[in-house]
Amino acid sequence: MKFKHRLQHTDRFLLRWSRRDLNMEEFQEEFHTWNSEINWPIFIDHAQKGHLAGYFLENVKQAQLTIPEDVQLQLERYQQKILMHHMFLLEFLLELNKHLKDIDHVFLKGWDLAIRGYSSFKVRQISDIDILVNPAQLPALIEVLRNLGASIKIIEYKSRMHQKLEEIHAPIQAIIHGISIDVHTRLFSSTLPYEFNTKKLLQNKELHPYQNQHFSLLSEKDAALFCYLHAHKHILSGWMLKVAVVNDFSYYPTAALKQHALACNAVKDFSEMEQIICEINQMNSKVDFLTLTLFRFLSQRKIVFIESVILTLKRFNSLRIQWRSFGLLFFNLFPQKSYLTKNFGNRSYFVLWIQRTSNFFTLFFKASK
Repeated sequence: MKFKHRLQHTDRFLLRWSRRDLNMEEFQEEFHTWNSEINWPIFIDHAQKGHLAGYFLENVKQAQLTIPEDVQLQLERYQQKILMHHMFLLEFLLELNKHLKDIDHVFLKGWDLAIRGYSSFKVRQISDIDILVNPAQLPALIEVLRNLGASIKIIEYKSRMHQKLEEIHAPIQAIIHGISIDVHTRLFSSTLPYEFNTKKLLQNKELHPYQNQHFSLLSEKDAALFCYLHAHKHILSGWMLKVAVVNDFSYYPTAALKQHALACNAVKDFSEMEQIICEINQMNSKVDFLTLTLFRFLSQRKIVFIESVILTLKRFNSLRIQWRSFGLLFFNLFPQKSYLTKNFGNRSYFVLWIQRTSNFFTLFFKASK
């Protein structure tokens, strides 16, 4: 089933003009034709929220175009802020990497791309540090992080049933000097049907030189498939998607990954990501629902009720069969008090449950602008 996306000119051209593989001649022609129709304040806001600002500025520079002076100034200030944050992250990353020589691990996501030399600090934003570690060495990594001064937050399960059955993908979060380090023992929660074995992933890891050190990364095909499926997870969640992820896909052509997706039991979701890429490139008036969801993030449009229902059903259908039980669904709605206390403070169960429920509806129904 196809849906009308109704993207305005401003958002449509923001996405197009911020693509990493943009044809500069076409960009010049389109910009001269359409720039007078652009709502620049909205363009700036959505470029920053979608992490597209750096890509747009880089394309403007390469195409030797002139954009409004105030737009240039605001985006360059934002770019400088990004660069400073990256330098702060990099300083800690280099220190952390020195202490991980005896721990079986790889770095994920944004730092994977940066270490491979695919992305520039001035263009692609990196918010935090993600590490995949051998579960048996999780205590050793926690000790390293604590010795470096980090505070450790252990994920609280929604219920004893969840704790017994679910393997959370990132059970530990560490914070140091405002930097968030997400510690993964799996690429995805065990609730999803994907077949990724952490020990096998680490056996196939690659060593890459970077900043006079060597860093452990996933094999290229594992990193590529993870890139697509991680984006799929966030699109399906309905929140916390950075639209700039579409540029990450250009580093990893889909044709070489189909067989690997089959081996990892991820063909359906990978195919849906291929469809999203195709529809972004074609920009037809009607698109599939997941592309519509990505466009909603781009335009900062609030979700409507029917969209939240469809997303909920899609998330439910994406679970392994054993996770579609009444007991687990019940505890998703009514988690144990320790879970609520960990996330919302120490008050009565009823007050905490109301706060969590109201946060859910705020997330889905409050306009972003």
